[in-house]
Amino acid sequence: RRLVPTSSHVIEYQPILILQCSPDLIADPAMRKSEGHEPRMLLESLEEGKVVWREDVGADDGQWYDVGMVIGEIVEDDEEEGDVEEWTWQAYLDEPDE
Repeated sequence: RRLVPTSSHVIEYQPILILQCSPDLIADPAMRKSEGHEPRMLLESLEEGKVVWREDVGADDGQWYDVGMVIGEIVEDDEEEGDVEEWTWQAYLDEPDE
């Protein structure tokens, strides 16, 4: 689920997307709550600029995305269109500790 609309200005470490992950994303089975545990992850931007989402990202809450899939771009205010650097993400588990 997108937390900011496309063309929004974001700052570093701003939460921008919540994803539900497949069980195999947590490599150590001992860290999973159950065999079918699908944790939610909160994605943050590591760059400041304008978010430009791919049109199909976040549009359908039931859609699955491959790890490493490009989900959009962050364009710095002083960059010209077409001069976009690779988008860097950081994700954290978004579940309360029990």
